[in-house]
Amino acid sequence: MRRGSLLLALAGALVVAGLALPGTLRAQDGAAPGANIPPSKHSNWDILRKTQVKLDFKVGTYVATHPASTVALNGTTFEIEGFVTPVKSESSFRHFLLMPSAPGCAFCPPPEFNEIIEVVSREPITAELRMFKVRGKFSTQNNGKDGLFFKIEDARVD
Repeated sequence: MRRGSLLLALAGALVVAGLALPGTLRAQDGAAPGANIPPSKHSNWDILRKTQVKLDFKVGTYVATHPASTVALNGTTFEIEGFVTPVKSESSFRHFLLMPSAPGCAFCPPPEFNEIIEVVSREPITAELRMFKVRGKFSTQNNGKDGLFFKIEDARVD
């Protein structure tokens, strides 16, 4: 999947999250959702940003090159803070994407591929426009078709 297609799908998910989940992801004082919320400064985002992602023109998908320091985290308990975007339009969910910036800000650049984590949580959560702390089993992946290169499973979400 090309970057434009993934970002379009991600943008669609953000819109669905805001429209399909009434009472969640609300803007305050009429501002665009996420416009005045600073991004996560959690140091583990800096670790993930070291992964290089490039388009493989031969097959038309993205490929990640994870540094050894990131690969060494596979199977460990990993904690990070970020903003939740549901994968499907549901009132509560266990499968979602975690990003350092708040979703729904029309003036914010979209996340880079090394700033998106696929998460599967132990318990269902609901979308809220706030930062969540996620802790679970970390793994690197090379899912260039979907543009996903990190995963946290069996996650506890606060």
